[in-house]
Amino acid sequence: IKKVVQHRPVDPLAFMAQELREMNKDFKLEKAMKEAAAVKIQQRARGISSRQRVGGIKEQKEKEKAAAKIQSIGRKNRDKDKVEHIKRLNMVWLRETYRKLDKDTKDAVPHSSVLALVSGDKEGIAQLGLPARITRMVPPKYSGQYKKIRAALTSESTPDREISWVEFAKMFGLTQAQAESAEKEAAAVRIQAIGRGKRDK
Repeated sequence: IKKVVQHRPVDPLAFMAQELREMNKDFKLEKAMKEAAAVKIQQRARGISSRQRVGGIKEQKEKEKAAAKIQSIGRKNRDKDKVEHIKRLNMVWLRETYRKLDKDTKDAVPHSSVLALVSGDKEGIAQLGLPARITRMVPPKYSGQYKKIRAALTSESTPDREISWVEFAKMFGLTQAQAESAEKEAAAVRIQAIGRGKRDK
């Protein structure tokens, strides 16, 4: 109306209609611009959300990978400890077997006794007087070597000789250092067993 008063057109109604059309165009343009801006904001928000989601998935995968690695290391350490434990038990068994064969505790076991042990002959083994825990719990690692040791002992020309602990251990694949270690381990096990026996009483 102000514009009609200012411009005083010949046809006020036509003038007002034209002004309304112009205003409507401006309104539509503003609306379109707002909608376009809203779309851009939504796209940016989706992009940020998507990046955050991808980043979260990546972080989760990295955590899972790290956890799997820690578990793998743990399993390897447990397996290694288990192997070492079995190895020590086997060495203790070997040392205790020799100790039982060495009845006079002179670090000298008759050749014939060692041959009887690895012969597989039940009567011969029974005559050695070994405890059942030794004859029934032969580690597969050592029983698998009986045949080779038996063949070596049988071929010797001095069957009346005596065998020391270190030589006995070497027959089963131990080094001198391992033989000495087995002796200490077996002694520790005996001390523990004596301690348990006293506590039980």
